[in-house]
Amino acid sequence: MIEAARKYYQLCIKDCNFNRKRNEILFQAVKNIKNVTFVRIKTENYDVLTEAILFKKMCQRARLSMTEQETFFYSPDFFILPWYRTSENLVTMGNITINYSDVLNKGISGLKRDIEELTQKSSNEKFCKSLLEVCNAIEIYSKRVRHFVEKNFPKRKELIDSLHRIPVYPAINFFDALQSVLIVNSLLWIYGHPLMGLGRLDQILYPFYLEDVKKGRISRGEARLLLKEFVKTLHKGFRYKSNALPGDTGQVIILGGKDENEIDRSNELTMLFLDVMKELKLPDPKVVLRVHKNMPLEIWNKAIELLSEGVGYPLFSNDDVIIPALQQFGYEIKDAYDYVVSACWEPHIPGISFDQNNVDNLNLLEPLVSLFNEKSLSHVKSFDELLELYKSELRVYTSSSLQRIEKMKFKPAPLLSLLTRCRERDISEGGTKYNHIGILTVGLSNTVDSLLNIKRWIESQVVNSLDEIKKLIDTNFENNLELLYDAINKGLKFGDDKEEVIALSNDIMHTILTVIENRRNQLGGRYKVGFSSPSFIDLGKSLPATPDGRRGKEPLGVHISPSHGEVTYVQLFNFSSKLNYKKIFNGAVTDIMIEVGFLKKNLTVFIDLFKTFFDLGGAQLQCNVLNYEHLLDAIKHPDKYPNLVVRVWGFSAYFRDLPEEYKQLIVKRAKQYETFSH
Repeated sequence: MIEAARKYYQLCIKDCNFNRKRNEILFQAVKNIKNVTFVRIKTENYDVLTEAILFKKMCQRARLSMTEQETFFYSPDFFILPWYRTSENLVTMGNITINYSDVLNKGISGLKRDIEELTQKSSNEKFCKSLLEVCNAIEIYSKRVRHFVEKNFPKRKELIDSLHRIPVYPAINFFDALQSVLIVNSLLWIYGHPLMGLGRLDQILYPFYLEDVKKGRISRGEARLLLKEFVKTLHKGFRYKSNALPGDTGQVIILGGKDENEIDRSNELTMLFLDVMKELKLPDPKVVLRVHKNMPLEIWNKAIELLSEGVGYPLFSNDDVIIPALQQFGYEIKDAYDYVVSACWEPHIPGISFDQNNVDNLNLLEPLVSLFNEKSLSHVKSFDELLELYKSELRVYTSSSLQRIEKMKFKPAPLLSLLTRCRERDISEGGTKYNHIGILTVGLSNTVDSLLNIKRWIESQVVNSLDEIKKLIDTNFENNLELLYDAINKGLKFGDDKEEVIALSNDIMHTILTVIENRRNQLGGRYKVGFSSPSFIDLGKSLPATPDGRRGKEPLGVHISPSHGEVTYVQLFNFSSKLNYKKIFNGAVTDIMIEVGFLKKNLTVFIDLFKTFFDLGGAQLQCNVLNYEHLLDAIKHPDKYPNLVVRVWGFSAYFRDLPEEYKQLIVKRAKQYETFSH
């Protein structure tokens, strides 16, 4: 019951556009109750088999719906709710990418045969039985779907023919492959796994597309139309799929990339996807483009043209940096070359990894604030001494995070286990090939700016002691606006390509590495850390003013991007390319804004700029392409801009749907970057 209540509450919040006003949520709760289907299950001996039986019941009872206009069947029932309670507070897994290739090439029947053979040898009979239950459940759902379409849409011969095969049997054509992905994807949503990626669809779908084109079963124009309908279908349920904010769905399509022979793997489907996304201009699903030094100029051109439409994607991920980092971390070579990203940007391996890449956030300002709050600093005579104290506090803070993480227990997930090649034990118990945990960091720019300001103030005697700085923090700069201006506008800043700034940034992140690098998590995997986090607004609310000039409760800096000061794109890219991505790669996003008119007038210039950035060693790049004046007008007159899309932390969303604090931050950053366009 508690699980059902929690999920229903979240659904009602989503119907209120994530507004948490009690009266509005209550109204939606009354309004939506007629849509709810409760699935009851006994949990006296709760385990992985319990979850498999629950999934089977959901497949038997999930509502099916379709309209005459829809090309594909796709009906995730978000209002089917599990009615049960577990004795422990278990974490629901998501934010990974399943093995869609196995589904398309083997079908569920092929996976079922593999498990039946395994059952004869396995000592974990209950786990094998749970996987078979999941296979049976998918077969039941598929049969229900076929009968539903045959009864209600008897003229849809191609769809009915396809549903006689997939996903139970292997796909034999492009239409099959698309429909099979959609059915399995809908089951992930029905069962409640959030933020699930879609994988390298141009690679997964290409053999089916190519065979159909070669044999004349489909034209390229027809394939494009199917792909367009496929993307539109994935957009269904956009609001209910969203996790923390509208648009935060995790539906990431990975395109491009290179293979182990350094050969570019982009193909006709890569181009078609980019064309279709440009035509539709939907905020979701979103695209991540894997780039490298040998990527064809034709792909670059299409990618920048798509970016110039202002949809906030593609996000660019540099194979020449990410793949070596993955290999050094311990991923096998062939797996590293097949990487995808989680809901935002954190790399993992599709179909064979548990990797929960954002289980905690390290707020890098917290240790600095703690120093000023809890310890007397009158004895500190130099900046170097203060820096060592900060790093010591950061190590303690990081250790505390690991201790919290290691108390987590994950909910059994037999559906994910089936689709990530777990064959000995459940994914929640470390059954995948890779079982790593990722930590995010936020506030690096604020911390670096704070430390650089403190150093400058001490050395130039702007302040006489650290106690004066503590007073600034305690009073929120209210009595010293001159020093507030100094903090924001003077001295070196995060993003400057000066060695001192680069070294300090890397030193702080290396301090975290000294704590996590040789430590194993509760599933036997390792810990990884990155430079990026989505929590820059929420985690800023609990902090007082800080020496970088940030006032109390204001947002923290956004990813790898300057919080204050004015740096050029070239300076920022030079700075970012020198950060230590070899060991710190769990999100390494340089985040910029570009004025839309400026980009459209200089497409080839930006292609050269981006290519140079990645050649220098930049890891990942995301861009908000917009116009400052339009944003201001959109706040005053939202009805004039119903389709204005912006990039938020790692996803795209309609500007009108965002909370006011996010709108204001985007406007503030757009103003900051406006000077870059001149």
